[in-house]
Amino acid sequence: MVKLGKHFTITVTKPADNDQVDYQFISAAGVKTALEKSIISHYENYDLDPVIDASNTYVTRKLISITSPEITVKSTDSNDGLTRTYDVTIADDYAGFRKDTGIGLISWRPKDLSGVLPPANIKDPNADQIFTKGYYQGVALKDTALQNYLEQHPWKLTVTNEQGQELVNQEAGYYLQPYVYRNDTTSNSGILTGKVNNVENQQVKETIHYLYKDTGKEAVPTYTTKLGFARINDDGQWLAWTPANDTFVAVDVPVIAGYHAVDEGGNPVKAIAAITVNHDSPDVDITVYYVADPQVLTYTVIDKDTQKVLENQVPLANGLSDEPLPTDTAAKYQQVIQGYQDKGYYLVSADKLPAAFDDNSSVNQNVTIYVAKRNQLHSEERTVTRTIMYYDKDTGKQLDILPVKQAVKFTRQAVISGQDGSLLGYNLDGKQDNHGNYLIEETNGDKAWTPATGEWAASTNPILTEQGYELAEDANGQAYPLVAEGHPTALSGDEEVKVFYPEKVIVTNEELPVKRTVNYVYANGPRKGEVAAPSVHQQVTFSRPKKVNQVTGETKVGEWTTKDNQFSAVSSPVIDYYTPSQVTVAAMQAKPDDPNITVTVEYKTAPNAVTYTIIDDTDDKTLVDHQSLTSGFADEALPASATAAYQGAIDHYRQLGYTVVSEDKLPSKFTHIDQNVVVHILMKNSLQVEHQTTTRTITYYDRTTDKQIMIEGVTEPVIQQATFTRQAIVAGPHHQIIGYTLNQQRDQNGNYLVEIPLANADQAWKLEKGGWPASPNPDLQKYGYAAPEDTKGNPYPVVADGHPTALVPSESVKVYYQPRITSKEEQAQSLRTIHYVYANGPRKGETAAPDVQQVVTFARSLTTNEVTKEVNRGDWHVLQSETIKAGQSVIESDPTSFAAVISPSIKGYTPDQTVVANELASQGEQPIEVTVNYTTEPHEITYSVIDDATGLTLINHAQLGSGYANEQIPLAMREDYQNVSAHYEQLGYKLVSQETLPAAFADHDLM
Repeated sequence: MVKLGKHFTITVTKPADNDQVDYQFISAAGVKTALEKSIISHYENYDLDPVIDASNTYVTRKLISITSPEITVKSTDSNDGLTRTYDVTIADDYAGFRKDTGIGLISWRPKDLSGVLPPANIKDPNADQIFTKGYYQGVALKDTALQNYLEQHPWKLTVTNEQGQELVNQEAGYYLQPYVYRNDTTSNSGILTGKVNNVENQQVKETIHYLYKDTGKEAVPTYTTKLGFARINDDGQWLAWTPANDTFVAVDVPVIAGYHAVDEGGNPVKAIAAITVNHDSPDVDITVYYVADPQVLTYTVIDKDTQKVLENQVPLANGLSDEPLPTDTAAKYQQVIQGYQDKGYYLVSADKLPAAFDDNSSVNQNVTIYVAKRNQLHSEERTVTRTIMYYDKDTGKQLDILPVKQAVKFTRQAVISGQDGSLLGYNLDGKQDNHGNYLIEETNGDKAWTPATGEWAASTNPILTEQGYELAEDANGQAYPLVAEGHPTALSGDEEVKVFYPEKVIVTNEELPVKRTVNYVYANGPRKGEVAAPSVHQQVTFSRPKKVNQVTGETKVGEWTTKDNQFSAVSSPVIDYYTPSQVTVAAMQAKPDDPNITVTVEYKTAPNAVTYTIIDDTDDKTLVDHQSLTSGFADEALPASATAAYQGAIDHYRQLGYTVVSEDKLPSKFTHIDQNVVVHILMKNSLQVEHQTTTRTITYYDRTTDKQIMIEGVTEPVIQQATFTRQAIVAGPHHQIIGYTLNQQRDQNGNYLVEIPLANADQAWKLEKGGWPASPNPDLQKYGYAAPEDTKGNPYPVVADGHPTALVPSESVKVYYQPRITSKEEQAQSLRTIHYVYANGPRKGETAAPDVQQVVTFARSLTTNEVTKEVNRGDWHVLQSETIKAGQSVIESDPTSFAAVISPSIKGYTPDQTVVANELASQGEQPIEVTVNYTTEPHEITYSVIDDATGLTLINHAQLGSGYANEQIPLAMREDYQNVSAHYEQLGYKLVSQETLPAAFADHDLM
């Protein structure tokens, strides 16, 4: 039995349409019926009771109680109609399916029936023995071409279980029994003879067994395959044996982890080579053995604290794949652990030993042991001491008095790592864990200390007044009769307490003055050597103590001190026209041993200059600016050389052609500021005439081509000019332009007056002749143009008059004429027609539904240039998409495409396109023809035979025939149906009832 699960699929693929054979898939109902006959349900046996009134007599038979699970079969076909998939669901669990029961999936029928039936010796229905004595079990092929086609065009079968595994994926042939006449129901005698082409078949089988070498048990399911050979008897002459394939393909040996495959001679084997056989070759039988691979179990020991590997993959046991570990392995494993415990380690963790060796030959099995060293206890002590000592406060020296010492002892228990001696923490009461490790009860060492002995008691300080000391004081000078008791911790550290005794001293005070005097004196100029300002006097007073020690009698003088040891900074007085050598006499630190200090600040004045400037009034340009003549102190007389130098400069410009307009007089004395004298001179000028012409050109252009329109006597360019002049004033040796005159006015020196500055030269132009008058644009309508336009497309009948200036550059005015364009629209259509046709069944070739017409309309514009007479055609664009169905027109929302059309629903028929998809329309394409084919499934008529006496079903849903809905039941099928009852009457049965066959096939299977 083969178990497929509760849900599996059967996929059948038939050859493409051809001239030899017509193929039909078995319906889902037919497959369901076959599965119901073949399924083996779970059952229970019942032994029946003894026979009543017959002692020691029993009925020795089995009563089998069976509940058949419900089977559901659904089928779907591929788009090309060549593949059908049966989806099978079984409601309850079952034992499997019978191996000796076939399930029909595909039926075939030669298109030329003379190739199979009737045999040559049957001339009419009366010669067919089925009517009298028996029935034909099968037929043989007569047509060699038909046989060759069947051999070369197998059908394909795929079976997939509920886990998605393909249990079957292979090509399948055709079952043809030899023609055998049966003359009764029990014997098989009486071979029909005559001129019948006969076929003889032979098979050679290849079997590969996969066994474990040590046990002989099956390791992998046995592999089997067959090769078929056939020969034909052509009118008593047997032809040569012909194989479909004479070579068994090479077979890879399955891989089993932990094992290696060998042949019967013990040689390694990975594949069974291809084997070529003949029709009379013996079956091939091969055995492949699997031998277990050797395996090793190792152990590794790791120090958990340091992660150091103490031992790495040391062999512990040896064996074969999947073999149980040796019995002493656990004891050896424990000995390894105990050995480390004896060395001062304790067990942290150890992997559990496996029950058996694994099947991985490339990597050893390994178990890991983690150990760690036990820790140790180390006692630590710390003593904290307080020492009270007595000092002379004045000398800082310790007095000859025995110090008081007070000590407190503390202890703690440190836990030391057994692995590396590092400190782990602290133990407070000696507790240990189950490994013998001292427990870490405190990680903060400062908290682990506990007091052992000693204390810091209060201590009274001695009185030393008889030795000449004051009462005891602390370091801050506070009375200190008693050192209080202390409460030290191990963290306190040693402490030293100092008690001070001051000496009694009598103190007197001495003073010392230090002085500084600041004097102010003229260092140059007319008052050189005189006092410039009153002197400033400063004083710093120092004092120091004088001490007499009443204890030792010693006299001591202290350091000189003062509240302020600085001579403050002194700002020097401000004196007009004089500069002090020190603007500020800096602050200065005074010392007791400094002598009196005198500081002198000197005041100096600077000499002042006399300069001259020469200005050219011609262009208001300064030729000489503040040129030095001489210098001296205030109130001093100018030297005679200054006058000579001044007059020489003026004479120099007279020699260059300048006229002296004015000159300042030299001063007689120097002052406290610099003095400057100014000379104004002038150069005579002349006139220079300048010209400027500005032109406006009006031209006429075709706006479309941007080319000038050249129509003789009509569109010649219009040229307009304006001429301007201006009067420039030039001066100087280089005749430079210094400005412009409008009316040629002159000054008293005869020079032309500058009426327009050089910077405003553009304002000096005057129109001399010409201009830009208004100019009407020509009318070109008779030449195919529209009215004139400017560059922006606005109407432009006249070029307006212009008002040019000398600053306006020459101007080009373009007048545009737009060619007149006339336009109209052109339309075109794309068509798609959908036909609905019966593709099979009794109405094959007839129209199944009215055609659907679809029209997509396109449009484009046609424009004509009235100047060039050129015609331009625009791009096609979509106007609308229209679908016409059953005389009704619908405008679709998407104008660019033929809309999707749902195929009409016809009872009992299935369209090959449930929806004709939408399709983008293209202008200019050929009309599109779409045909939707409607197909129907043939439906079966089955019959059952029931024995009313026993209630048993002798025949359950046997197929009588199949056909399309509304097709007439063929006469042969009616005769077959009548022969069924005749057959059972011959066996001794009496006909109770027999349902009447319908006149035609229904639209569903009939039973």
